[in-house]
Amino acid sequence: MLNSFKAIIFDMDGTLVDSEGAWVRLNSALVAKFGDGKKLVNTFGMPAIESARTIVQFHKISLTPEEFARQQHEAIIEVYRDGIELMPCAKDAVISAHSQGLKLAVATSSRRELLDAFLEHYRFFRDVFSVTVTGPEVARGKPAPDIFIETAKRLGVATTECLVFEDSVFGVQAAKAAGMYCAAIVDERYNKREDFVGVADEVFGSLCEYVRA
Repeated sequence: MLNSFKAIIFDMDGTLVDSEGAWVRLNSALVAKFGDGKKLVNTFGMPAIESARTIVQFHKISLTPEEFARQQHEAIIEVYRDGIELMPCAKDAVISAHSQGLKLAVATSSRRELLDAFLEHYRFFRDVFSVTVTGPEVARGKPAPDIFIETAKRLGVATTECLVFEDSVFGVQAAKAAGMYCAAIVDERYNKREDFVGVADEVFGSLCEYVRA
């Protein structure tokens, strides 16, 4: 089944790069600098400003949530620019797909600035992804299908001809709503396989399973 598509669309954060790990390290460092230095409060899955507000309140940081969010943004840009850690087999999966002559794209909820920083460091990815689409470029974010419909349009393929790799339930729902085949990538630090049962078409423990398929 995985060999019957014309294009593969990759999510970026949590699928190609270890963004969650980077955010935990970054927020822990900011809490140590501006706050009480206690163990970081869990904000996984929260929107950016809500995450900032929770951290500021929990750790008694003398910044507004907006000011703290700006500190986060400036710091995370540097992390991506310096080479954020790749997820297991991310490069191998892209090489495998590229060698099959498939059209490749990235569809990420992140802003263009973060995606460009990632592609500037990992130039191999920049050279093989013919289309990149970010969340602010479409009307509605995931779980709405807009970003995947737009990506397929730019690739010049039907949505039914696309395989999507996603690590979040919202991302999988968006891909399925667009009419695409979607494989969920489960990072057991943050998700469970059962979260994707009945939602994704397939569930992988990592992109390594796609490479070996």
